[in-house]
Amino acid sequence: RHANRTFLAWVGRESGELVGNARFYDLLPPGAKIYYETHYAPLLQMQGAVREIALELVRADSSRLPVLVNATLKRGATGLPHSIVISLFDGSERRRYERELMRARTDAEQRAAAAIALAHINEGVVLVDDDARIQLLNSAAEQLFSVESAEAAGLPLATICSDWQAVEGRIPVGKPNAQASPPVIIPLRLPNGQRWLAASGQATPEGLVYTLRDVTEERRLEHFRDDIVAIVSHEL
Repeated sequence: RHANRTFLAWVGRESGELVGNARFYDLLPPGAKIYYETHYAPLLQMQGAVREIALELVRADSSRLPVLVNATLKRGATGLPHSIVISLFDGSERRRYERELMRARTDAEQRAAAAIALAHINEGVVLVDDDARIQLLNSAAEQLFSVESAEAAGLPLATICSDWQAVEGRIPVGKPNAQASPPVIIPLRLPNGQRWLAASGQATPEGLVYTLRDVTEERRLEHFRDDIVAIVSHEL
């Protein structure tokens, strides 16, 4: 019966195309039409009004406009419905906000899951920025260096490991999105004594990730085995 200029501009149509020739229902995409029939229309009939129903309108160029719909059912003197007054609000910003919120929530959930997984890795994991300042230590790395991640954050890695600058250049670093480089065995003086670590690095957008695995006991067993073999060979 009537559509104001704002509505006509939103859907990209002339008044003559709609007034007396089309229903509000006709401007809905297939999915919204199903929702209209199963939820919107029954609620309107029962309650006489609906508030903030999220729908989409199909524009003349086939693009879609998200809208929030408020509708009131008007009844005549006999109590029978005779018209529906529909108020629409552009829902584009709200849709964008909801998507950003969902993206942020998904990102937070992924980070939380990654943090849980990282905490249970037996190898020490150290993330440093471009200035070699510590951004993160996982639980295994905290035990290796005898320092908590929160205390070490922002400090140069050499601050918590005096030998680091001497061995840093020997650690292979893989390029972003490339296969991880095989580790090398390096000695490090740590708070719990001299240790041998299998170390490798990987460049990422967030910084440089070092993976450190304590192989001191394995190395000691290898040397012990070599000594036994040498003694037996000499006796033979």
